[in-house]
Amino acid sequence: MPRNLLLSVDRTQVQRIVPGTRVTVIGIYSIFQQNQQTQRKAAGKASVAIRQTYIRVVGLEEDADGNARGNIHFSADEENTFKAFAAQPNVIEETYKRIAPAIFGADDVKSAVACLLFGGARKRLPDGARLRGDVNVLLL
Repeated sequence: MPRNLLLSVDRTQVQRIVPGTRVTVIGIYSIFQQNQQTQRKAAGKASVAIRQTYIRVVGLEEDADGNARGNIHFSADEENTFKAFAAQPNVIEETYKRIAPAIFGADDVKSAVACLLFGGARKRLPDGARLRGDVNVLLL
């Protein structure tokens, strides 16, 4: 999970947000590749193409409440449903079954995907930001 992303902002979106502000970004995920001439000047010889991902920003919205999760509110019935599901003794197997139910078998792959989605230790940074810990899974 990347800790930072390169954003490409054009025209009216420039200088609307100050550094450190939490934002919601709508954009196009793309890859930037340096051209051959720039690489040769920098390295003095021909080198391997360097690719970097970035987001071309189409829309920017400042989060007023500072909540990175957005305006998601669950009703009492939905919360009770979540709690009942979490209290089941076979919640792990039920989670695996709900990942790609149209694909039969491949339980080990489904369990790895579930670990990527729900795993990791939560970390709290000194500035109050919360990060989900990294879970690394190797599929062969």
